[in-house]
Amino acid sequence: MTDIANRVAFITGAGGGLGAGIARALAAEGASLALVDINSSLLAERKAEFDELGVPCETRTIDISDAEAVNAATMDLTARLGPITLCINNAGVGYVGAPLDEVPLRDFEWVFAVNVIGVFNCLRALVPAMRRAPRGGHIVNIASIDAFAGEEDLHHAPYCASKAAVVMLSEGLRHDLRGTGIGTTVVCPGLVRSALPFSARNRPERFGGTYARPGADAFATEMAQSGMDPDVAGRIVTEAIKQGRDLVFTHPEFGERLAIRQASINEALEWSAGIRAAIGTP
Repeated sequence: MTDIANRVAFITGAGGGLGAGIARALAAEGASLALVDINSSLLAERKAEFDELGVPCETRTIDISDAEAVNAATMDLTARLGPITLCINNAGVGYVGAPLDEVPLRDFEWVFAVNVIGVFNCLRALVPAMRRAPRGGHIVNIASIDAFAGEEDLHHAPYCASKAAVVMLSEGLRHDLRGTGIGTTVVCPGLVRSALPFSARNRPERFGGTYARPGADAFATEMAQSGMDPDVAGRIVTEAIKQGRDLVFTHPEFGERLAIRQASINEALEWSAGIRAAIGTP
């Protein structure tokens, strides 16, 4: 169980989408906000929004795949707002429209640099001080339902693999932080309305610069039509923090997809047992 009032919440990808929804939900519970994003114009909108509401808020434009930038930003935000004891690793990039064997290396490196190494950078920057905080803290890592069961027609293996890595990173982190007073939650959303389909517009030059992904427009249309309101998703995440949930799915309607995956696991275990019996292995 984690109380939220009077804490400082560091939220990546906070300019829009789920990150902005989480920021609103945490602010409503009395948190101060340390918001970062790669998009400075969206951050300016959030800053104006929370200033008007009287919520203490500081923003920094950074690329979370840059460890030095993350370290500098977290030190500066801590100096201005106080100890950061809520860390929401929400920033991520999407990738659709290419079979895995056709994915350029730089694209694959970019997806993992943001979705996995970016999470690692933020944890490295914040967890040591959080361990020393008298009130403890809480960490939320945003993965995806696709970490467990990706959609066949999206051709998004790099994204699915990166989000599966976030799930296992979160599990290892939970073990490492046992007894420290720091809670961990990994959230696996379904579609939440955001600019995720257009992530490539913000790809840094070292990974090839901005470009348009094939299939992004169709994916964006689907998200706009059926995606969850990010403010609703933000409230779900906030409740998960308060209740100390380890694992969260925002869309229970995906239970059938998860059941199919579990059935395949059960079948594989049964096959293994049969093979071991057949070859006479205990």
